Amino acid sequence: MAGQPQPGSNPWITFDVTNLTISEPGLPPSTVIESTNPFAVNIDFEFAGMLAPWLVSLGFNVDLRVRFESLGTGPEVTSGPTPVVTAGGTLNYSGTVNVAPGTLSPGAYKVVGTAIVPGSPIAGYFEGPILQII
Repeated sequence: MAGQPQPGSNPWITFDVTNLTISEPGLPPSTVIESTNPFAVNIDFEFAGMLAPWLVSLGFNVDLRVRFESLGTGPEVTSGPTPVVTAGGTLNYSGTVNVAPGTLSPGAYKVVGTAIVPGSPIAGYFEGPILQII
């Protein structure tokens, strides 16, 4: 959805966070989770551009975090970071941020996933769905 440097902004290197899904273990993606169950947020991201193959071959961390923004008077919660290590030959990545049972109080939350390369200007985010914790 968004990244810095943004896709199409230059031919050398671009970065984009492309998807975010929420699911409970063994179940299909969902936007309604019981507060007593663990769940996971999967974040997909990709590198592109002429320098991307060389850059990812350096094997650096991309830190994934998920921000749960309460739609009301509930808490604001951040989960992560979960590091994903780049590797030569791979430009598309996926990582999972696990959320323990009881992390979120019952209520509605806007979900935003971020992918950040520490110490660099490479960062991106994806605005996910509204999540209902029951």
